Amino acid sequence: MAKYYIEINGKKINVILRKFKNTKKIKIFFREDILNVSMPTKTTRGQIVSLLKENEQAIYKQYVIMEEQKLKNLAKQHKWETGEQISYLGNMLTIHTYAVENGKNIQIDIQPQENQIMIQIPSHMQWENEEVKNKIKNKIKEKLKEETKQVVEKRLPYWSNITNISYADYQIRDAVSKFGSCAPKIARLHFSSRIIMLPMHVIDAILVHELCHLVYANHSSQFYELVKQYIPDYDDIALWLKNNGNLIIF
Repeated sequence: MAKYYIEINGKKINVILRKFKNTKKIKIFFREDILNVSMPTKTTRGQIVSLLKENEQAIYKQYVIMEEQKLKNLAKQHKWETGEQISYLGNMLTIHTYAVENGKNIQIDIQPQENQIMIQIPSHMQWENEEVKNKIKNKIKEKLKEETKQVVEKRLPYWSNITNISYADYQIRDAVSKFGSCAPKIARLHFSSRIIMLPMHVIDAILVHELCHLVYANHSSQFYELVKQYIPDYDDIALWLKNNGNLIIF
């Protein structure tokens, strides 16, 4: 993996170059604010430099769109106050906050039947304090990770049995740029701890997607054909994720 940057219209854009044995085409895409380039192993540095130069205006346009989205995400960051909403299994739950006398710890209680999330803090803590807000945010992350783990523990073995694709183990990580990933050589799957925020049928599609990567470690037509054997409406789900993936950002 090689790192460097390109400059377009006065903006410095970080670039990561990766070579893959199974990759047949050069792919250019942003992941957060970093331009990723995946390529066949025989691709030269000169070829990449020329390709980026040829496409620099298209790259810059993508960069601007990404930066605008980042600002929108910052603007909608939670203050963790009563009345705010957060997604859980695709449903928007309303946050209710309250203080408790003699409380010791921040408590998070997700109540999907009542369409609410209760946030309890000790009365001596100040809501407007940034440190307290960060503690609440971290507690929310921990709770979502617990909920995601419960779903994955149940649904991943189910889909493994349906697809007849075995995996060695899996890990749950706090990720916002990827819903899932895998390490085919060791048959390990990774899932974002925030996928519990997505609808159940979307979570299933993510699990199947990563399982199928253990058969095809690429995004070839054969890979998608395999995925669609089990998730026939995968294209619709992928489009939905593209348009609604920011649900997991807070």
